[in-house]
Amino acid sequence: MKIKVADLVANPYRHMKRYPLDLEKVKRLKVSINETSFWDNILARPHPDKKGKHQIAYGHHRLIALRELRIVEVDIPTRALSDVVMVQIMANENLEWNTSPIVINQTVLTTKEFLDKELVKHNTLEEWREKAPIEITGLFDNCVNKKTGKQISAKQIWGGIKTSNVGVGRDTISKFLGDNWKEWIIQQALETIRDDKAGLVDRKAVEEMPTMEQARVFKSAVKEYHIPKADQKKIAKKITKDGIGKRDIPKTIQRIANPKKKINDDFQQAEQLIEDIKDNARKLLGNIHELKNLLKKLDVKEIKGLKVFEAKQAVEDLKKSFSELKGTKNDRRQIIQN
Repeated sequence: MKIKVADLVANPYRHMKRYPLDLEKVKRLKVSINETSFWDNILARPHPDKKGKHQIAYGHHRLIALRELRIVEVDIPTRALSDVVMVQIMANENLEWNTSPIVINQTVLTTKEFLDKELVKHNTLEEWREKAPIEITGLFDNCVNKKTGKQISAKQIWGGIKTSNVGVGRDTISKFLGDNWKEWIIQQALETIRDDKAGLVDRKAVEEMPTMEQARVFKSAVKEYHIPKADQKKIAKKITKDGIGKRDIPKTIQRIANPKKKINDDFQQAEQLIEDIKDNARKLLGNIHELKNLLKKLDVKEIKGLKVFEAKQAVEDLKKSFSELKGTKNDRRQIIQN
């Protein structure tokens, strides 16, 4: 179907402002379209409220590329897609191109809000089965308690969700999104959203992390060391800027939370370096003695050459550097002074 590009709008469940598009991908698509023309890699549905407009299910990078290339009209497939399918397509498109915490968290939140909204429309499980979209009426069927291994009835799940006032959880969202979505990723996203509302973590700070694993470790550490929510984003930016890996994130946050411990750790590191210098100096002294004995054995009175000069220069540099160190035996805080 031929549709004007100006009449194409984003998937209503795709939060364009919350997580921006990949501009490099848009750039590559523009080159591809210029070289091979536009292929119908966008799927759309008629807009439910605006006549003549169409909502795209996927292909948001291509839509931006078309707009920037000022292409007026395209021929794309259209389908009568339900809201359920629009949400599922949105989630899978996001998972394909970006698995950063900001995208994952927003996708899980959007899915949860959609399912929660569907729940409140109905007062009973029977009404849900009768009136809810057919694609989600079976979400509570064939469910098993993972701790006990026993099957849970749909009525139990329905009642638990309705009375808890927290809406659907990991298992229901996982079943809705499909096998591509790992349960631990959904769980981490839900915890971030929950902890942000509780004032324990700053969701935007967590989303500064490049990966979900780093986000998980960061979130756990700021909670463990009681980092104020207002300070978390600054710390997250530093971690990202310095390229601090998953293993070192807790140690970094611990030092920020307890600067006195950082000072003690630094002193310990200084003392260890002094021990290393002492050991290396003894080894060097041993090498010099060994060389002297060998030269005596060879009856060599004097050694010359570039290598000898470089070795002597290295020793002089070492002596000069060591003389610049200041410290006393009794006061740890004078081990190194500026």
